Amino acid sequence: MKLKYKIFIIVFIGTIFTIFISSKTMDQKVTVVAIGDGLSLGMTSYDMVGVSYNDYLTDDLEKKDVLQNFNNEYSIEHQTIEELYMALDKNEKGHKTSVAIKQTLAKAEVITLGIGMDEFVDYSIKNKLNDEQIEKFLQYFNAVLKNIRSFYDKELIVISLYPIYGLDKNTIFSINQRILEITHQNKAKFLDITALSLNPEYYADGTSYYMNYKGHLAIYKQLIKLLPLNLI
Repeated sequence: MKLKYKIFIIVFIGTIFTIFISSKTMDQKVTVVAIGDGLSLGMTSYDMVGVSYNDYLTDDLEKKDVLQNFNNEYSIEHQTIEELYMALDKNEKGHKTSVAIKQTLAKAEVITLGIGMDEFVDYSIKNKLNDEQIEKFLQYFNAVLKNIRSFYDKELIVISLYPIYGLDKNTIFSINQRILEITHQNKAKFLDITALSLNPEYYADGTSYYMNYKGHLAIYKQLIKLLPLNLI
């Protein structure tokens, strides 16, 4: 009886230990949610979805066996900041998972937000970019971050705008400064990609403002530095 009892205790302890280890392993897994426009999606000059900085990030996490899930269904080409705000305000369901956006975001360890390039380029093609349009964007941008922070307190990383395709350096610098302030006010992190965006090798040709895979790889290399070591 004593031998059977000892065997039972050993098996029981082993089972509890295995469950504990499995639980810790699951806890260490990382879910990444990417929201934004064509930049976040990885659009190319050929009007096709390519490889984005989010893809490089999640590929890296997957190779390290720490990626739980990746969701980019809220990265939509030409999505405006107002449209993203409305999706959050109405808690719309994703077109792939049919899960409400807030529920998806709440499960993430990392959220990346790259939005504004499509909107400003689209506007500047038809109109001269003015203070009213900029202020409208910034107000909605602040509202988006406040909404997210009302239910989410983990890693939130904002990707900057960059000067190209009719968006002059001074204007973009000014907008980025405001984005930086709003980002910090909402306890998020800001990744300024202005400098790297000036490299001509990061564009397939001179007809598109979308970066190629080299540009997105460069963004990823800066992005990974902003994540806590326990996540990577």
